[in-house]
Amino acid sequence: MAKKSYLGPTISPEVMANRKPEGRKTPRPVQTGPVQKSLDYTKILWVISLCIVVLTFLYVRYTQLSLPLDRDEGSLLYSGYSLLHGKIPYVDFYEIKPPGIFAVYALFHLLFGYGNEMLHIGLIVTQLGIALLFFKAAERMYHSRNAAYMAAVTFLLLCLNPYFLSFAVMSEYFFILFFLGAVLPLLKNPEEISDRDYVISGLCFGMTAMIRQHAIFFALPYLLFVLQSLDWNIKKLMKPGFRILAGAAAVVLPLILYVTVRGALDDMIYWIWERPNSSFIKQISFSEGRVHLKAFLNLLKNVYTEWMWVFFAGLALVAVRLPAMRYRYVALPVLLVLSVAAVFPGNRFYGHYWILTFPAVVMITAASVLWLEKITDNVIRNAALVVVPILMILHMYRNREAFFPVQQDGLYRFIYGDNPNYTLHKLTGYLKNRIKKGEEVFVFGSEPQVYYECRAIPSTRHSYIATVHVPGSTNVPYQQEVMDYLQSRKPEYIMHVQYAHSVYMTEESSRNLYNWIFSFEQNHYDVIALAEEGDDRQIRYLYENDAAAYKPSGSKYIILYRRRAG
Repeated sequence: MAKKSYLGPTISPEVMANRKPEGRKTPRPVQTGPVQKSLDYTKILWVISLCIVVLTFLYVRYTQLSLPLDRDEGSLLYSGYSLLHGKIPYVDFYEIKPPGIFAVYALFHLLFGYGNEMLHIGLIVTQLGIALLFFKAAERMYHSRNAAYMAAVTFLLLCLNPYFLSFAVMSEYFFILFFLGAVLPLLKNPEEISDRDYVISGLCFGMTAMIRQHAIFFALPYLLFVLQSLDWNIKKLMKPGFRILAGAAAVVLPLILYVTVRGALDDMIYWIWERPNSSFIKQISFSEGRVHLKAFLNLLKNVYTEWMWVFFAGLALVAVRLPAMRYRYVALPVLLVLSVAAVFPGNRFYGHYWILTFPAVVMITAASVLWLEKITDNVIRNAALVVVPILMILHMYRNREAFFPVQQDGLYRFIYGDNPNYTLHKLTGYLKNRIKKGEEVFVFGSEPQVYYECRAIPSTRHSYIATVHVPGSTNVPYQQEVMDYLQSRKPEYIMHVQYAHSVYMTEESSRNLYNWIFSFEQNHYDVIALAEEGDDRQIRYLYENDAAAYKPSGSKYIILYRRRAG
């Protein structure tokens, strides 16, 4: 029996005999002086370029922190606030969106508070998070950090344009946040994707569907991403498909169950399906909405000229490389077409609706950098780190009136045009300083942000007067609900917003409420504040006795009433 060696395993004589003699190794020179480290200029360039982009983004968004709340923004914030205070969705308040949107805005409140500045800081954090997801998605799809960098910068640049209402906490940002969360796990190499990745992907896409009905336009591109993750082997779809459905069910079923338990399932079906089909989609003709569509096309032509060339370069590369990459990029052109189609229902074409196209636009634009990847010279390959910030700065300088306005109020009113948001903001602040806990406010208008900013939830579900004026079967009953509420509750304050876009009266609308509200206010309320916008767009603010003695002569004014004593 061989003896064990305490110096290591024993080597037999046969092995020693068969070993080949090792060549003499040249000893390493001993370092006697200080260690010299070569500079990594690529990393330095990365840091400088990234700092330029992020700091520019933060500076512009910092100047917009105190902008007044947008109508849609205020409505969703009010919905999230109401949910946190135990109100029943679709019964005590309503929106034509699935219930997930209320949960998202409620969580947003818990994370960032309630003040305008903190909410807009929360939006900045969200947008930076989305930019990071774009970076990771492009890096995984194109295997290129330069393309990833291009994706992140393109998104941040789009977020700086006020046309898209990028300063407002819009639901579209949460929509693309969760859509990217659904796609990102699927962009790994097929052999690296785990069962957990499919569950997370399904959960995120389920949340996407619970935020906006527009998820139906994103279902086919999402399916293509799923099939791509399986290397287009449909036979393997059953197991991942089951895990995706399980993930989606984990978020969809609890939300539906909550609404059902609160006794609002039928109301939810009406507001997220029947109501949009009966009124929202048919409300505006294409000829009416063409004004906003033309404004968007002019924006592309006059503002994004250089970026359009970059986008088309990326689109060309995606098209060229589709067969060679086994159709790895096929989901992108499909996503582009369907996300553009998602803007068309309702024919409104408002600026923030185009945010839905950002995932396709950003990822296709990022592909343009791959033309440089064909060149082996490392300096050229990293040219994006220099070219992109320069393009961004030139773009912002050329459109400096939009990105760096002298006065933010001018920017706000330029974007919204004939809209009472800006005029209303000052009166809302005045009301907020007067109102006491438990006092009720009613807004005769379509500005739910007044309720939100005053932390006042009214005893009526109709926070949008425009809704009760929409012609149809609900027109007269909803107006009667409002009149019954006012007569029975007589809220402490009434904010009467006399703007066409706020009242939204059409020739087919019943005028019962409109004809009645003026006499009701005169008989039971006193004027305590007033704002009137003239033809020159100058706003005149009056308070207390001055407001009570003034009679508006124009068609655009806001009156704040307080219930008369006795």
